[in-house]
Amino acid sequence: IIMELMKNSFKATVERFANTDEIRARTVRILVCHDKEKVAIMVNDRAGGIPFETAPKIWSYLYGACARTSHSSGPGASPLGGYGVGL
Repeated sequence: IIMELMKNSFKATVERFANTDEIRARTVRILVCHDKEKVAIMVNDRAGGIPFETAPKIWSYLYGACARTSHSSGPGASPLGGYGVGL
């Protein structure tokens, strides 16, 4: 799940901002905190968030920012595309 969150953040940042300087100014930040019993991981970007109408779908196993298989090609296929694993 963490890998999917990171890929979604990277992909959204690259797609939203056109030039390298804008992308570099919007670093994806990952914060890991823990105590003796729990670990919390936060993936934070400035790419605009999840559209309101999409929110109900993100927990579906077959939903991803750009679901693909290992042999996919075309406009949606990329290493940042994801595998359709919902959050």
